[in-house]
Amino acid sequence: MIRAVRLMLVVCVLFLCASLGYASTTLCTEDNATGCVAAVFHGPTYNVTVVGDGETAIDPFHGGFDISDGIDFSGYTPLFQFVGQAGWVQLTTGPWVLPADLTGVGCGIENEPVCEPIGQWRDILPTSNWAGQEGVYYMYDATGNRSDVISLFDTVDANGQTHAVIRFSSDPIPEPGSLVLLGSGLLGLAAVAKRRLLG
Repeated sequence: MIRAVRLMLVVCVLFLCASLGYASTTLCTEDNATGCVAAVFHGPTYNVTVVGDGETAIDPFHGGFDISDGIDFSGYTPLFQFVGQAGWVQLTTGPWVLPADLTGVGCGIENEPVCEPIGQWRDILPTSNWAGQEGVYYMYDATGNRSDVISLFDTVDANGQTHAVIRFSSDPIPEPGSLVLLGSGLLGLAAVAKRRLLG
């Protein structure tokens, strides 16, 4: 039992250290009328433009329909393939968008969503990565609540080759500060359990 408590403590410490090292940045706050458009730059070839909607129809990439979210990395040298959830659409001009009307995939319509598909793209070139520029980027709505999360991270495939990944999620994830708080709570619980076991 003591071994299990020690293992739990090690896991908690590793979790805490990982959460402290994960960079996060606020990109913008959405305006109810115009939403927000923000640029994320990561080195000479890595630049991403992201869009979050307001409460009215927006079409910043000129696709001819209202969108909920969008992302443009079409000017890159690296080539990304879509590996996300159904609902995201690539426009002929290159950007990817999440239409406001997602009834076709069972997610409802904007402002009354049943679900919001996650967009995810992986660089098809092996050994590409964010070169230490990984991070989490937030967009907030007009009331100050988090509305969109863009994550840039690296993944390793079955052949041991690294690929850069972009994830666009409309579902909030815990902030690094919240992860630190959770890690601290787990450490506290582990300490209490150890004290009770040792008498």
